[in-house]
This record gives sequence, C-alpha cells and structure tokens, in this order.
Amino acid sequence: MAGEGEYDLVCASVSVLVQSAYLGIKEHLHCDVVFHRASGDFQVMLQDEANELTEAIFGTMLLGLENIAVQYPGVVCVTTVGGE
Repeated sequence: MAGEGEYDLVCASVSVLVQSAYLGIKEHLHCDVVFHRASGDFQVMLQDEANELTEAIFGTMLLGLENIAVQYPGVVCVTTVGGE
C-alpha cells in the first residue's frame, strides 16, 4: 500500500492523465466530451463518434492508468465501460 506522500503522487498522476485526455479531445480535436470527477472517481465520455485520433488519446490514457494500477493495485482501479 502506498504511504500518504505516495498516495498523493498517485492521485495527482491519475488526475493529470485523465484531465489531459479530456482536454486533448475537447480543445485539440474539438469533440463533444463529458467529464465528471467526484471523490477520486473520474469519468470521460465521448459524445461524438469515435475516430482514430480519439482512440489514440483514450488508448494512451488507458495505458498510463493501467500502468499505475499495476504499480499501486490497492490504490488505483481502472474500469472501462462501453467502447469496443
């Protein structure tokens, strides 16, 4: 289990990955995307049709999150809903 300082670093890392994906899709690709954050739970939902670029951004975010979850299994849990 992560110590308090590590826990803060893990939370910040997850936050940066998720928010960067959201901003990239919304501001760079100009796609309609919904973002919810509540008490450590993040949801990013694409409202437009997925394409190669949105898949690349989501895929990169997922790789980062899964890597963190492997390193800190008691702290991070990745759940995907929908998609292919």
